[in-house]
Amino acid sequence: MKKTPCIDAKLLISTAAMLATPFTYANEPNSSSSIEEMVITDIRQDRKSKGATGLDLSVYETPQSLTIVDSETINDFALVDINSLLKMVAGINVDSAETDRTYYNARGFDITSMHIDGIGMPFGTLLVGDIDTAIYDRVEVIRGSNGLITGLGNPSGTINYARKRPTNELTGSTKFTAGDWNNRRAVIDISTPLTESGSWAARLVGVNQDKESWLDLYSNDRQIAYLMVDGQISNNLTLAVSYTHQNNNSDGVLWGALPVIYSDGTQADYDVSTTSAMDWSYWNTEAEETFIELGWQINGDWHLTASATQTDYTENSELFYVYWNTGLDPETGLGMLSYPGKYDVEKENLILDASLKGSFYAWGLQHELQLGISSAKSDSESFAHSALDGFTAMPAFPGWTGSEVARPSWDEPYMSAHEDINLDRIYGSVRLALSDQVNLILGVNSVQYENEGVSYGLSTDATVNGSSPYMGVT
Repeated sequence: MKKTPCIDAKLLISTAAMLATPFTYANEPNSSSSIEEMVITDIRQDRKSKGATGLDLSVYETPQSLTIVDSETINDFALVDINSLLKMVAGINVDSAETDRTYYNARGFDITSMHIDGIGMPFGTLLVGDIDTAIYDRVEVIRGSNGLITGLGNPSGTINYARKRPTNELTGSTKFTAGDWNNRRAVIDISTPLTESGSWAARLVGVNQDKESWLDLYSNDRQIAYLMVDGQISNNLTLAVSYTHQNNNSDGVLWGALPVIYSDGTQADYDVSTTSAMDWSYWNTEAEETFIELGWQINGDWHLTASATQTDYTENSELFYVYWNTGLDPETGLGMLSYPGKYDVEKENLILDASLKGSFYAWGLQHELQLGISSAKSDSESFAHSALDGFTAMPAFPGWTGSEVARPSWDEPYMSAHEDINLDRIYGSVRLALSDQVNLILGVNSVQYENEGVSYGLSTDATVNGSSPYMGVT
């Protein structure tokens, strides 16, 4: 019996396909006409500011108490300044010592530094005037020590302000609001691409607000201008540049507090509008900030960011302080004495920061690493003017109109304080995935802090060197 040849089906199909395919030879003149060029373009989707932790952690993955106040909440509750916003955050105490001086504290300690886009601003605990929220996309608050990025790792907390960044589409809004005590506010917010491809974009925010108060004599106006330009230098390089200018002007300001106890030990009781200010008193601040950020996408997993922030700040005030030796008499309202003062402050801050962040795979899981170096410098000078008159025993209180003491004549200024502060640090953190659900976070922050200065004849010199390790499980 003759055996029938067996032909492989795969070979048969391949041969048929090859024979059916038309061949194109190199000498054919129209061989390239059938090939079309395809260009694929895209724009960045990550125009956003850094968070407070430095790592890509969600709220649930952060091993600390974290509150994020986003732009929707800011708009819904009309949280137009930082003081009103932080009063909404659990665990943060807003201590308004006077009309224009504010301290923040958490867990029994003052919050000693603020952050903008994750970069520490480690100079001072005191806020003078109002900081407007219109230029920020969100505010993040971590309660407890966040030693990875807060410089000295103060146990109170961290407040991070995330700047508004340009969007990839043309958007804009205007808002006009009016309220009690002649409160008038106008805000404009415009974002637009600068190139057809959308690789470059800009955002402009402008604010003007003028308001009075339930407190007699007090009024405040502020103006803010904010511009950021963000774009791609090349496929792997990005550049962001911003400028912010804010004026904050207050009249009829309080300097010091009202007596809360009469001379006989009973509690004082005043109307909510009561003030000890004079009508010539004021407290004005002006701040200019320039920010530059360069980003390099090394590859799909690693990114290098370098930034510089320069801040110029001035403060001018003529103030009226009252004090008492034996206390305020509950029957006559007498016993208060006056102390006027005039002060000027100039401050320059420069902060440089560079960080490398990326992910890597080990043991079959993805991990995250951040390494950074930062250098901050602050130079400040304060000048005082002695009053040549205006020291007197005050008439019965309350019931003052603000004209009881005329604006004093001032002596020539003298330097009351100056400080040169340097803060250098190296920091690093790693998120190790122990499983798909459990992460171990390790970090260390090494700091060198130097302060050379004098305040009213007393030295403020200080040197601090140390490291703050960090560990968390989430």
